[in-house]
Formats: sequence, structure tokens, C-alpha cells
Amino acid sequence: MHGVDCVIMPSFTADLHGLNKAGIQHDVRKIIEFGFGGALLVADFPFYSDEEYVQFAEWAHEAAEGKLRLVYHASFNTLEQNISIAQKVTPYFDYSLLCYPANYYPTTEQQVYEYSKAFCDQTDMGVMLFPVPLWNFVRLHPAQMSMPLLRRLVDDCETVFAIKAEGDLPGIGGLLNVYNLFKDVIVSCPIESEIIPLMSVMEFQYSGTNYTAGYGDYIPKTFAAARAGNHDEAMERFWKLHPARQAMGVLGNGTQFTGLINRMSWKFADWAMGLNGGPIRQPTAKVNDGMMAQWWRGIEALGIGVPRQPNADFFIGRHPA
Repeated sequence: MHGVDCVIMPSFTADLHGLNKAGIQHDVRKIIEFGFGGALLVADFPFYSDEEYVQFAEWAHEAAEGKLRLVYHASFNTLEQNISIAQKVTPYFDYSLLCYPANYYPTTEQQVYEYSKAFCDQTDMGVMLFPVPLWNFVRLHPAQMSMPLLRRLVDDCETVFAIKAEGDLPGIGGLLNVYNLFKDVIVSCPIESEIIPLMSVMEFQYSGTNYTAGYGDYIPKTFAAARAGNHDEAMERFWKLHPARQAMGVLGNGTQFTGLINRMSWKFADWAMGLNGGPIRQPTAKVNDGMMAQWWRGIEALGIGVPRQPNADFFIGRHPA
């Protein structure tokens, strides 16, 4: 578990009736080319069946050829479904990111413990815990998942090996608390605007899973510089990224209020970097022309991305099927 893990979103056929194998495998190969160590296969899309996600995993694993960690996104509708799919896709994944369903509304931390432990006990993959405001657990603890709860899960679940620490977003209190208390697991800060400066004073071997494929190979190279102790170089790259970082903020605007990540805008950013793009099933948040224009300006100011193309081409994709 070294380097940076990003995310890969599924590609669909033009009629949206099926998955697009060529598009999915193109994206996997581009992610490897960019220098990422791994990728989360995003699950919070309208899949028609559990088997579609299994197919997504199989095709991604085939294209990765052992050169890319693949991460199971345990974010389906129920605990039972997350476990069932995990058991089917275990041969294709290296570990899982444990999420919580939109309709899951625990009233005690014990319930969160029981959900999390049940997943760990009934699946055969390493598990990364994920405290983050998306789960709406703030009523249970300001850090979303308290340090005693995380400690119980680390101690009681032998497959838990990492914590993706975002419990205090947009602050870093949750990250620092986890970093200082949990020396027996890998602590991940997935946010590039935080981890690169922090690496001048803290030790991180891994950052993920995050949305940085929209910057091409920029974040793996920046992380590698910081990891090697070249903090001046890393910070120079950090500041150069600022126009694109601001544009990324526009693409993600609204997530903290809706709890819904705009996967279409992320897929558009990927497409501008050479990934497949293509249509997405509804329901989905949208990306409009203003957002697209700002993204093009941001990456062009940095000098990254493919030559600008008509935005309409995004909805077709590089490998239409």
C-alpha cells in the first residue's frame, strides 16, 4: 500500500443498456499509464444488477494485468447486498472501502460497530474504514466515527488494515487525531490539497482512494516527490496546481449539501485527460457548459490534459459501443 489510489467510473453503451468493455479497459490502462498504484471501482452508479458490477470488476481486473490495485466500493443499498457482492468479486479486488447506505440511519455507535463488524466477518478482503461526513453520523460524534469506535473495529476485526480519515471535513482534526492514535494501521489522507503540505511534517506512505485522475499523472508525481523528501519540488507543484484545483472545486460544488457526488462532472474531467468519458445512466447530477468551460481553463493554465475538444464529444466517449 504505497502511492496513490484514484477512482474509475464505469463506462456504458450508447443505449445505456449495458457496460462498455472497451471504455472500461481503456480507463484502466490510462490510470496505469498515469502512475497510480490502484483505483476504486465506483459502485454508486445505477447498475441494473449485481452481476453488472461483477462484470465491471472482471473486465477491470483483466485489463490491469496485476499492475493496479483494485478496490471494492462497498456502497450498495444494504449490508446484505454489500456482503453478497463482495463475496462474488473477491477474486478481482485487493481490498474494500467500507461505506454506509443512504437509508442507513444508526442511532448509536454500537449499531455502526455491528454493521461494520458484520461486513468484515463475512467478507474475505482487507477493509479500509472510512469516517466521512457523507454518512451523516455527526449526531453520534463530531468526528463521524469516534476514536473509541475506530479502535474497537481495528482491534476486533482482523481484516481492518487502514483508515481513510476524513471525519472532520473540511477541517483536519479528524485526520490528525487518527494519525496520532493509530500507528498499527495505514492512515490515509486522500485529499491532495492537505496531504502534500502535511507530508513535510508527517509520514504518509499512501493516499487514497481519491478523485485525482482528473489531473492525469500530476498527483502521483507530486506525491512521489513529497514521499522522497523533495518537499520544495512537491510544494512548487502544489502551487502550480491551484487553477485546476479551483476548477475542481466547481465540479464538486454541492456535494457537502446533497451528500451526492457529481460523478458526471468527475467523468468529464477524466475525459479531458484522455479517459473514455461517455454517457451515464440516470439518475445523475449533471455537468453544464459553465462547469466544463471552467475545467478546461483550469487544466489549460496548468498545461495538462488533451487538446480541447467539443464538449458534445464527451457524451459519446472515446470508445463508443
